[in-house]
Amino acid sequence: MTKWIINIIVFIFVAGILIVSLASTDSDDDARALYMLPAIIITTVYLGAMFIIYILPAITNKATHALYGSNEEIEHDPLRDARAAHARGDYDEAIAVYLSVTNEDPENSIPWIKIAKIQHDKLDDPDAAIFTLHNALKSQVWEMDDAAHFMKRLSEIYIEDKDDLESGVKILHQITETYPETRHSTNAMQVLREMGELEPI
Repeated sequence: MTKWIINIIVFIFVAGILIVSLASTDSDDDARALYMLPAIIITTVYLGAMFIIYILPAITNKATHALYGSNEEIEHDPLRDARAAHARGDYDEAIAVYLSVTNEDPENSIPWIKIAKIQHDKLDDPDAAIFTLHNALKSQVWEMDDAAHFMKRLSEIYIEDKDDLESGVKILHQITETYPETRHSTNAMQVLREMGELEPI
């Protein structure tokens, strides 16, 4: 408030100098411009200072806001919170956040995959990972790529961690039969050939 009062006083003072200079000089006097020069300089300096202090920052702020921001709040990303918990080793927290995402965004397959990966890789619990992937498959009707991805991961855990070759091979065959147009089907066929479960091409 004090700043504005001072600015008003200075403005009145500068305006007064300019008015007095205009009133005290004869319009027909050739030396009028010379007499008015100090008042013009003071007024110009004052107006320039006001522009730099108040107007220029406001213009810059508006331009920056138009380029880089908006009046809308930045949308909160719960997946980022889960990744942060994962990065600091708080796996239970990461799983809890990913589970909340599955409720809020049921068509998003990423949280299910991340949960199973944490359970398998970080918690050394392949049974929990299998349970998660089965739940994911049963939770809704998925796009072909998502469903095939879940099944491919299941087959890997059955074969590599549980030594359950029969279950793993059965799932691989299901992928090739049910989702033949996906890349996971191609990968599944390659694995089956390497295992001798398919005739080589």
